[in-house]
Amino acid sequence: FIDQYGYEGENRLLIFFSGHGHSRKGGDKGYLVPTDAPDPTKDEKGFLRRAITMDQVQTWSRQMEAKHVLFLFDSCFSGTIFRAKSLPSVPPHITAETSKSVRQYISAGEAGQEVPAKSVFTPLFIKALKGEGDLSGDGYITGTELGLYLREQVSYYSRQGQRPQYGKIREME
Repeated sequence: FIDQYGYEGENRLLIFFSGHGHSRKGGDKGYLVPTDAPDPTKDEKGFLRRAITMDQVQTWSRQMEAKHVLFLFDSCFSGTIFRAKSLPSVPPHITAETSKSVRQYISAGEAGQEVPAKSVFTPLFIKALKGEGDLSGDGYITGTELGLYLREQVSYYSRQGQRPQYGKIREME
């Protein structure tokens, strides 16, 4: 629903959840509980993999570009949405960079270079997205940081001499 309607600037959305809620850590962490989530008292890790944190709801809320969004929760512990820590403000350099149009590309290897079917590129890409690609430590991973990280790490771990490439198409700047 959010993917389909949340990124249209003039949309007005109503998101309603009626179901089970759960809290942990003395009521500081609140969760919406999907029907396929295991009982947290019997399988806490499984529960945490399935449950939707109120922090995640806030993240979706901040990502959406719809003009108006109203969330309604008919569930236990949904009031923890007001306790969730707000995300840090966006650093000025990130705001400046994201205001520009850009098309960036990252390839797993050089032109004409064969890349192995069992490449180290994808696992390192996932590590980068989980935080290792944040080279500046500001909480954001730019395309340039991602390119630098992958080029360095893939080149280091690849036995085939795989060398990722990255860059921008200049006419968009």
